Amino acid sequence: YTANYKAPAVARHIARSAEALPFDILLGGVSRLLASTGYFSVIIPYAEEESFIHLAAQYALYPVQGLRMQGTPDAPLKRSLLLFSNTRTITPFVPQTLTIEMPRHNYTLAYKTLTKEFYLNF
Repeated sequence: YTANYKAPAVARHIARSAEALPFDILLGGVSRLLASTGYFSVIIPYAEEESFIHLAAQYALYPVQGLRMQGTPDAPLKRSLLLFSNTRTITPFVPQTLTIEMPRHNYTLAYKTLTKEFYLNF
């Protein structure tokens, strides 16, 4: 995140904020290191998605896939999982939305399918 939010734990704040690694520095490094057939994946706050995509284009990185996540159907979108390439495609970028759970602890089929390799109780 780039907003003026500070996580209570210092290590958590550093890991989650763009303060220690600003997006422009990250994207500059990716653009230099990414192979011509490579992909770059990132998870960012949904609120940062549009500006991140515009900034990535300045480094010749273009969105290929996107998944917007929300906790419940009524909750606001929280995270954006984005996949970039240094090759432009003619296919328009159309992100999907994934809802994690309906009522609390009643996980959606889409979420279970996506994460089943990581959970024993699905």
